[in-house]
Amino acid sequence: MRVRGASSSAPQTPSNSEPRFGGFPHRAGIFALLGFAMVFLAACDDDQKATVPSPTGVTATAGDGQVTVAWEADETADSHTVYWATAAGASEGRTAIPEVTTPFDHTGLTNGTTYYYVVTATVGGEESGPSEEVSATPALAVPAAPTSVAAVAGNALVAVSWDTAADADSYNVYWATASGSGTAGTLNSDAAAPFVHTGLTNGTTYFYVVTAVNAAGESDPSDEVSATPAIAAPTAVPPAPTGVTASAGASQVTVSWTAAAGADTYRLYWSTATGTGTAGTAIPVTSPPFLHTGLTNGTTYYYVVTAVNAVGESDPSEEVSATPSAEASASLLTVGGTVSGLAGTGLVLQNNGGDDLAISANGTFTFPTALADESGYAVTVLIQPTSLSQTCTVSGGNGTLAGANVTTVAVSCATGIARFGSAQFGQDVWQ
Repeated sequence: MRVRGASSSAPQTPSNSEPRFGGFPHRAGIFALLGFAMVFLAACDDDQKATVPSPTGVTATAGDGQVTVAWEADETADSHTVYWATAAGASEGRTAIPEVTTPFDHTGLTNGTTYYYVVTATVGGEESGPSEEVSATPALAVPAAPTSVAAVAGNALVAVSWDTAADADSYNVYWATASGSGTAGTLNSDAAAPFVHTGLTNGTTYFYVVTAVNAAGESDPSDEVSATPAIAAPTAVPPAPTGVTASAGASQVTVSWTAAAGADTYRLYWSTATGTGTAGTAIPVTSPPFLHTGLTNGTTYYYVVTAVNAVGESDPSEEVSATPSAEASASLLTVGGTVSGLAGTGLVLQNNGGDDLAISANGTFTFPTALADESGYAVTVLIQPTSLSQTCTVSGGNGTLAGANVTTVAVSCATGIARFGSAQFGQDVWQ
């Protein structure tokens, strides 16, 4: 029995309510404090990230071997980073492309593979959370329809040109004689600009559309264009004929000259008095040479020649003369033939290295200088056509005259690529 106020030396058991160093209640309090601190710090970190908004309006647009990633511009962001992967939702393992701006072209990709993207923004060293994920699959695209398509008419031809289309490997040209035919028209595949459509009918309108082609397919047709082939009207009188010669025979004179550029026909004026010029008797002539028959032997005849077109008549050529006689050789012969396939201008033929003849159209031709029987002849191309690039070749152009005019020389012209002179495209090139 213990007396009040007396102390006891027996040990006393502490109460559970008293703190004990290292005891369970003390440790629980420490853990609770640490947990609170971690939650607080996490909240602070989230609050900090929340101050940097994630980019919005993110899009991904596929191209050939590339994807264009774009987002709404944010002027408050210091920079943006694009993360990409080839698997959707890959929060780990994305490849970062820092310091990029919108739009960003991600190149060097594999067509047919899908690429996934998110974008983050960085402000003051703090990076936002990722944007919504977007994706795109690169692929070769069908090219766009050709633009700036133009059609320029010439004599029995139309030249069609267009601007190069991106990613196009080749082009198709469709033509018809009815508007609106589009790709139902006649196809000319693997065409190159300019496409020269030859062998057409003057006065008929031809309609064209052009498409671009690559491995992915054929583009939509271009805008329709049209042109009407025609022989260009002359704008000036032709120059006076040159190279005029007169060769006498028995009761006849052969007058020859070099064809004048731009001439449709000629007029031969003759007289028995020198200096008469165009006051002499006029004889319409289609082309040289001209054989003037029924003349009086022993009389001298004087000649001048003019060139004629729709605009008017040229000045007269220099005067030439000849005196027919019974003794004069009546066996002077001419060399000529036919020209085919000519589409350009500027073709000049030459015989025996000095007798030049300008050719302006398909059909027959005759060199201006007549030759004695048993003379040799050698016909060559002196100048190829210049306004439309062509190559003309001669067959049957070499031989010896044998008592008759030669009419079998054949000149064949093949069309190549037209040469265009921008500002003069519709004027100088296709006359």
